[in-house]
Amino acid sequence: MTDLVDTAQRASTVSLTGTGAAVRIEGLLKTFGSVAAVDHINLDIKAGEFFTLLGPSGCGKTTTLRMIGGLERPDAGKVTVGDDVVVSVSDRRFVQPDKRDMGMVFQSYALWPHMTVFENVAYPLKMRGLKKADIGDRVEESLRLVGLEGFSSRPSPLLSGGQQQRVALARALVYSPRVLLLDEPLSNLDAKLRVTMRQELKDLQSRVDVTMIYVTHDQTEALSLSDRIAIMNSGRVEQIGTPEQIYLHPATAFAQDFLGQTISIGGIVIEQGVVAVAGDQENQIHVTMDPSKMAVGDEVTVAIRPEQMLTYDTPPSGEGRNIVRLVVQEVTFVGDRYEYKGQIGDTEAVIPLPATKRYAVGETVYLEFPEAAAVVWPRGAQVADHID
Repeated sequence: MTDLVDTAQRASTVSLTGTGAAVRIEGLLKTFGSVAAVDHINLDIKAGEFFTLLGPSGCGKTTTLRMIGGLERPDAGKVTVGDDVVVSVSDRRFVQPDKRDMGMVFQSYALWPHMTVFENVAYPLKMRGLKKADIGDRVEESLRLVGLEGFSSRPSPLLSGGQQQRVALARALVYSPRVLLLDEPLSNLDAKLRVTMRQELKDLQSRVDVTMIYVTHDQTEALSLSDRIAIMNSGRVEQIGTPEQIYLHPATAFAQDFLGQTISIGGIVIEQGVVAVAGDQENQIHVTMDPSKMAVGDEVTVAIRPEQMLTYDTPPSGEGRNIVRLVVQEVTFVGDRYEYKGQIGDTEAVIPLPATKRYAVGETVYLEFPEAAAVVWPRGAQVADHID
């Protein structure tokens, strides 16, 4: 299959997208019965930015996207695209979806099965009344841009999943939208193809002047594609930042726990900056903590990224080192690594280690990490159940 990088370079004269527009969301609310699916959120998305809404199922990310696109009416709030207010509940303003100058790629791709590739991509232009000659040129340009030259006459049901995703992208780009909305567009692809399409989507975004708002529950997609990420939970925004900011400096326990792998160790504060491991209080961890939020005697959770840990077969010597013991209870082989499930004090934890190192059930692994790598949260703030 033709690579999007090469085709985009060959089609350097193609100009299918209009100027990417900034999107501002103010106090957006959507309720279903007594449940606030989206709870008065505020977002400022920059023109030309790849902005991702990340979170588990039911967090409100798709509902937010649908309200931006006009497929759902909010109960309160305002959405502005560039200088144009597309919805304002207080002003009783609602611009219809086809008038918002936005493209949308759905999880299911939503291709017409009775149409060819050309007819699917041309459909939005026909609805806008373009001349037949102009439609042909724009469709072919759009197909070249996504690497589908020569596919015009192919019936859409005969395409592979990756090809259907490209047709959906071509259809969304063909009428020069200012904003492109993408609702989990890679989730129906197999794992290997998802990796390929992630890279090609990123390459495509760097070559077209359009603002992209992307919805996913996949952490790797969010980290690899985004300029900025908004982590959502229960209809609210937990944190907004670059991938590096959110991963390395989580603002909440949910953000820490949801994005990336985390080893969470229960403990109790025995003095300011020192936590005794629950169930193994002789094992103490030195941390940096906010005394206004945590005091001596408080139960806390210490969270560490596994890649920030060093492992030893025997206890390393030296004073003032943060070392905890994990007794292996279960070993799982997952290709490039082993995952070791066991106990750190009375806390169950899973640590991934390279496949070049093997521990047996019953053995003890000694884990060392720097004080700066540990993030401390009050025990009640830890979010344990966020599985999609």
